[in-house]
Amino acid sequence: MKTFNDDGGVVSTVEASDGERPYETAIHHPSISGWKWIVVDAYDSWEDASSGHKAWVERLKKRPLVVNELNNSLLAQQIGYHPQMFGLAEPAGN
Repeated sequence: MKTFNDDGGVVSTVEASDGERPYETAIHHPSISGWKWIVVDAYDSWEDASSGHKAWVERLKKRPLVVNELNNSLLAQQIGYHPQMFGLAEPAGN
């Protein structure tokens, strides 16, 4: 499931074959992460993933926004990848 926001943001929720939990939501926003996808949530069921996806679509519309990357990948956990924090400030003049 993929949703495109008017401001260039994208929310994508997929089945994750390499995840500790089987479904995950990632966001992409040029002002938050450049061209990097950030995994922000993981779920145990498709129903939870669908609800979580909708919540992230709404959350991505709000400013300021601080996002903590989630390390759902088992491989990334094994090699010691450390998730990062990303932020999107209020637009100038608001």
